[in-house]
Amino acid sequence: MAKDKALLSLIMLINLSHYGCSDSKFKGQNNREKDLPGDPPLTEATKNHDPSPSPGAGEDKPKEFVEGSPIERHEFKQADYPSITLERTQGKKGTLVTGAFDQGSYGALDLLVVVDNSGSMAEEQKNLAPKLSSLVSQVGRADWRIAVTTTDPDDPCLLGVIAKGDSGAEAAFNQIIIGIGTKGTGLERPFLRAAQALACPGMPDWMRPGSKLAILIVSDEDNCHNDAATGYQCATEDKSAEYLLTSVSKLRGLGTDARIYGIISEPQAPCSSALKTGTLIAQAVAASGGILGDICAQDYSGVLSEISNHVSQILQQDLTLDRVPSPGTLALEVNGVPWDRYQLEGQRIKFTEPPPFGSKVQVTYRYGVEGVFTDTVNLEKPPVDDTLSVVLENQVLPGDRYVFDSSTATIQFKEAPPEGAVVRVSYRGKAPLGELFFVGSGEIVPDSLKVTVDDQPHGGVAFDPTSGEVKISPPPAPQAKVVVTLKRLKS
Repeated sequence: MAKDKALLSLIMLINLSHYGCSDSKFKGQNNREKDLPGDPPLTEATKNHDPSPSPGAGEDKPKEFVEGSPIERHEFKQADYPSITLERTQGKKGTLVTGAFDQGSYGALDLLVVVDNSGSMAEEQKNLAPKLSSLVSQVGRADWRIAVTTTDPDDPCLLGVIAKGDSGAEAAFNQIIIGIGTKGTGLERPFLRAAQALACPGMPDWMRPGSKLAILIVSDEDNCHNDAATGYQCATEDKSAEYLLTSVSKLRGLGTDARIYGIISEPQAPCSSALKTGTLIAQAVAASGGILGDICAQDYSGVLSEISNHVSQILQQDLTLDRVPSPGTLALEVNGVPWDRYQLEGQRIKFTEPPPFGSKVQVTYRYGVEGVFTDTVNLEKPPVDDTLSVVLENQVLPGDRYVFDSSTATIQFKEAPPEGAVVRVSYRGKAPLGELFFVGSGEIVPDSLKVTVDDQPHGGVAFDPTSGEVKISPPPAPQAKVVVTLKRLKS
């Protein structure tokens, strides 16, 4: 019997130690370290397992707000509109010039014809003599004047001058050319003779100031060439093309105001009846921008017409002004219509397309302009209301002296400031105000975000947890005090 009681007590003790006891006299730590047979594995999770069901079981555990976590406070000051000062010095408008030109005239053209008068030139002179109309066919709108000389240094520097409008001009030209004859020296010196004719003391005024110049050499030999046996014989400086080119350059702009032409035996296409190809003459012609014609042509009409057309190019493309226009001030009208088909080079207007014959060309320009003379000031930004101040020569300008156009941000003076005056404009320029304020990234407690602007609550706010920026709409006023408070969620 005693054994049965002892066994019963042992069983009860084992049960109590396995299941625990709710009675206070049995409270204590569960010190079991090993699992009993049939028990689930004892892990860290099961050690602290609460058998009661929990809300949201099976879902991600949300971040928590810890009671008593601090309120973050961020203070900002909104930027102000930028202060802008512009200073302008009034330019000098210079002197206004207006002028009218009659496009029926292309100015003065002085044409020198140098004719070989050696013994082999009779046929060539006959071919040339009746061709004055061909020679002037393309320059008829110019005030032309033609002078004639020979290739013989012993002859007078000029044999005659024929001018546009002279009675019987064609007959006079024919007579002069036929009268030249063929008794001149066989050592032709057209370069020397052209230079002498350009400064002929007997007719000093035949070449007019500001005229265009063309020189035509007609010869069946070359400059300074005597004959096949003796060749070139000039020992003086006029033996090279440079002599004539230098002489012409002292008087006119070579290629632009003066050109040299030749009716010769061309080096690239010599003619059989000529005594010598005009190698040196061709060099002078090429250097001046002129063209050549064939001395052996049966009729010089075509050759002279081509030369006349080429000469016309230096007539058609320019007008000469009295002054150099200040940049951007030149305006042209042809018959009252604006004309822009020209280029300005100094005082010269070079037409890229000449105005029609008989048209009236009106020219307007200023010279002596310095800076920009204007009655307006363009602002960099629209001004904030009531911040615009205009000072002229250190005196504040009343508002009735100018008009402000808000659509273009332009000040229009009712009377342009005087030349050289200093204008100073000050204002605050309208610019986008800041609407994003950085407080740091991360999630915040819902409804914890508060914003005040100048100590007044502001409702139009939004927070971006990724960028960490608070957006305030509309943006706070310039220099406003901005305070942002919030609470963070704990991960």
